[in-house]
Amino acid sequence: MFWGYGFTLTSSTSSSQLGNVAIFQERRDAAVAAFRKVLAKNPEHYGANYQLAVALDRSGKPAQAQPYWEKSLAMAAAIKDETTADTARKRLGLPERRIMARR
Repeated sequence: MFWGYGFTLTSSTSSSQLGNVAIFQERRDAAVAAFRKVLAKNPEHYGANYQLAVALDRSGKPAQAQPYWEKSLAMAAAIKDETTADTARKRLGLPERRIMARR
């Protein structure tokens, strides 16, 4: 059961969606638990790595968030997701590397 609502999580997608709802509702511990559950099933889940980093940061646990920011940065760089990569760099204290399109 999750949050006492009478339903169980059966997939990483459900866990991820509930984690996103929990972040929106500022239920940080529930969000962390949901994203950890996703990553236990699929450690390479792009969104769950990023959202777990966010949830841990918002919970005041930046040291625990760091490895997830590092993984998010590597994953974002691999697919050229500059927005996510820049967010991860910022959270890790690294300079942005965004390349502006020439006009």
